[in-house]
This record gives sequence, C-alpha cells and structure tokens, in this order.
Amino acid sequence: MEATAASKDIEGLLESRTETAKARLAAWEQLAERQGKAQGLCLQSEKERARACEELLAGWHAAVWGPDAQELSQDTLATLRALHGRSSNSLQQAWKDTVQLAAECLGEDGSEELSRAAERYKAMLKEIKSNLERMKVLEAARPPKAPSAETAAPSAATVEAASVQSGTTSEAVPSAVPQ
Repeated sequence: MEATAASKDIEGLLESRTETAKARLAAWEQLAERQGKAQGLCLQSEKERARACEELLAGWHAAVWGPDAQELSQDTLATLRALHGRSSNSLQQAWKDTVQLAAECLGEDGSEELSRAAERYKAMLKEIKSNLERMKVLEAARPPKAPSAETAAPSAATVEAASVQSGTTSEAVPSAVPQ
C-alpha cells in the first residue's frame, strides 16, 4: 500500500512539473514573438530620436554659420552654448545606447542600421564641437562694449544720494559730472 501511495504522489508531482514546463514554454514563445516587435519599436524610436537631433542641429548650424550669425547677441550665444553642452551629453548617451542595441541585435535585422546611427551620432558630436568653436570666433570678433555713460561717471543724482547717506551736503562733495 505504501508503494502505491508513493507511486501516486510521484505521478502527481510529475504531472505538476509537466504542466509548469508547458506553461513556461508557452510564456517563452510569447516572449520570443514580442521580442521582434520590441526590437522594431526600439529601431523606430531610435530613428525618431536621430531625426529630431538632426533637425535641431540643422537649425543651430543655420543660426551659427548663416549670414545673420554676426547679429547674434551675447545672451543668445550664451544660451546656444549651454544648449550645445546639454545636447552633447544627450548625443553621447544616444551613441552609447545605439552601440549597445547594435551589439544585442548582432546579425539580426536592424543591427547594421543601428551601427550607422551610432556613427551618425559621432558625426553630430563633431558638429556640436564645430558650432561651439564658431561661437567662440563670433564672440572674439565682437568689439568690446564701450562703457555707458552711467558706468563711466556717476550721475548728479547718484552723487547726491551718496552724500546724503554719508551725512555730507552736496556742496561739500564735488560733483563727478560737470554741471
């Protein structure tokens, strides 16, 4: 009797393991089906990211190298420089991502396309560097700002305010601005 009960227990365990193995196989097959779709979505997302970066760089290139580049203000150049720095970090990360994806997809559809995208990100980083160098040239070509009348000599009102604060009268403090 004990042998029969033990045999039935073993049969039950084997059936349970068989069902678990079947469920795992079905889940693995579903995952394999989804992997192709996920790779396609990753590739599509990568294409969109690259397109957006290319459009952004094209606009910046036109601004920095175009005929009106000499007209860019110091504030605009400073903003462009900061944006170029942030974009450089993003492009560096995009390059790393595409290299990793290409390695994971090695030999599969899209791996060559990802490798080309990684090379394009490297070229975009060079464009960023070129734009930054151009902005330095634009800033160096600007004549230094002449001091304004306010910074060159204090106004009579400034002198008067300073004399009131110090407790002296306007007659005792000589005016820096001829009257």
